[in-house]
Order: sequence, then structure tokens, then C-alpha cells
Amino acid sequence: MDAIEIMLRALDSGSLQRLACDMLPLLHTNWKGINKSGGVEGTNKTRKGTPDAWCEREDGTLVYIQATGDPKKGKIIDDLNKSLNQLKSLDKNVGALCIAFLNFDPQNVEIEMCKVKAKEYECEFKFYSNSKISKLLQDNFPEIVKKYLPVHSSEVKKVFEEICSVLSTLKGNYQALYKYFSGYTSKQVFMRPEMEESNNAMINFLNQMNQTFSNLTSIKDKNYSLLSDDDVLKEIEKIINNKIPFNGDVSDISDVYEIITDETIHNKRIKEFDILLKKLIKLK
Repeated sequence: MDAIEIMLRALDSGSLQRLACDMLPLLHTNWKGINKSGGVEGTNKTRKGTPDAWCEREDGTLVYIQATGDPKKGKIIDDLNKSLNQLKSLDKNVGALCIAFLNFDPQNVEIEMCKVKAKEYECEFKFYSNSKISKLLQDNFPEIVKKYLPVHSSEVKKVFEEICSVLSTLKGNYQALYKYFSGYTSKQVFMRPEMEESNNAMINFLNQMNQTFSNLTSIKDKNYSLLSDDDVLKEIEKIINNKIPFNGDVSDISDVYEIITDETIHNKRIKEFDILLKKLIKLK
């Protein structure tokens, strides 16, 4: 699998539905506006129901789209049956198009079963697999790739190299670092939906570091030590990596800051990024 295939496989259900609604109309110019009936407006959340999205074509026939990342045997044909039954109940089955938009590659036997079933209802069945979607994205829709899929490792490396240069220049001036990164996260490389959590993590970390510096320097007669440049670099590297969806546990901020006083210690959520996608990011 290449990078786009792996990252496509990791998309959540809501993002997969939105990707289908953005990409498919570009391939089918006779479609009218898509109705995203399977998604909660303004979020990545999904709602139960059939179909996930639908539209009317210029000839009046309907298109039903079911997007799924569930490779379980029978899932595709189950979704198709729901669409066919609903179309039949609306007397809209003749000439309709049912699409399975998948972030995995299905077995041919299930696809052939779907084609036969759709024909029984006088419908057409089409599917878009992980491999097909990935090739279309790579060849024709680079802007959609940037919108839905994580930043490529080459871009991450470029960001990391700039951070190394800045750290070398500022040499432990944490207040200046905070100011720099507060502006840095508004740069184009961070202006993507999947970056929101990373941006917040970056700002939270640097804000805490800045506050810690201010608090400790105002406390008289107390020894303290701050992060070394290498430690700062490691923590920022961790946050940059986290532009990919991830899960993790709560860790005490004392694991991040080596400080003697506990007056500025707070709990901070430090998350580990998805092991599957971690392989894509090689910063060193």
C-alpha cells in the first residue's frame, strides 16, 4: 500500500462520507447538488439511515451513495439492499445508480453479487475501492488530498528542519519560542482540518512552557531548571507528528518539564499517534 492508500484506510466514517460527496460530483458532471443525509451538519459525525448521500441526475433518476470503511463480509450488499428497497418503495428504482464508496478493496465475489442484485431492481451498481479512490486522488485531485489526508512526510520534514533552525537561533529563549510558534501555526502547512488538534496541542505546550518560565523566574530563592533545547525539540516533534489522528493516555506535565517546584505542575494530555500511520513520518 502506498501512503495515500494507508491514510485513506484510516479515515473515520464522517470524513469518508464527505470525501465521497466532494470527489464523486467531479467525476459525474450530470449530477445535481448532493444531499449529505448520512452526516451531521458541520461535523464529522454520522447519523443512521439510508443512504449516506444522494442526488438527482439531469434525467430525473436518483443516485444513492453508501460510504463505508467496514470490510466485514456482507456489509456492501446489506447496504445495497437497503438502498434498493427504499428506491423501490419510492418507485424510483428504474434507472437509479447505487454507489459503494469504500476505503478498502473488496472481494470480487461480493461486487458481482451486488451487480446482479441491482440488475434485478433495474438499477446500476458501481463501486469505488481504496485502490481506485487513491489513484484518482493522486492523479486528478491533489487539493482534495490536502483537505482530507494528513500532510506528507516531506512536508513534515520541512517543518521540522525549520523548527531546528529556530531553536538553534533562539537558544532556550522560551518566550520568543512561544511567540514564534503562535504565529507559525497559522502558516499554510497547518491550515488543514486534520491539523486542528495538533495546532491546539502546540499552542497549549508552548503556552505552558512560557507560563512556567514566567512563574519560576518570579519565585525567589527556589532552584529550578527548564527544558533543554533538545527536550523542547523532542516535545515539538511529538506534537508535529500528531497531525495524524491518534489515541493516548493522560500524562503528568512533570514528565515534560524537569522542574523542582510543583507550583506550576498541571496534568496534560499527551497523546500517541496511530501506530499504522506512524510509519509514514520519518523526521530523522
